[in-house]
Amino acid sequence: MAQAYTYCRTRWNHGLTSYPTEIWSELDGFRFEVRRLEVFSNGTILWGSAREGSAGGAEMYITPLPELDEMADDPDNVEASVITAEEFEALWARRPPARPT
Repeated sequence: MAQAYTYCRTRWNHGLTSYPTEIWSELDGFRFEVRRLEVFSNGTILWGSAREGSAGGAEMYITPLPELDEMADDPDNVEASVITAEEFEALWARRPPARPT
């Protein structure tokens, strides 16, 4: 039986160019990240996956992600929402190739 995944996007309202403004996550049934995309204000996308590690430049979260309401504990600066698998896959398809090892 195929495992059910959930998807979420977290947006931060900050002016720091060295940190992502959005993180998109594919989560397993225990809320561990399976794949992750980090989007920066300049359009740069870093990514990571359980299978490929941080080959795309993004470090995977090593503990289960909190529930969305816990993630958005500062509503003026953080917005967390559920997204669809299709939305996640559309951005995943735009990720850059893996970094050379």
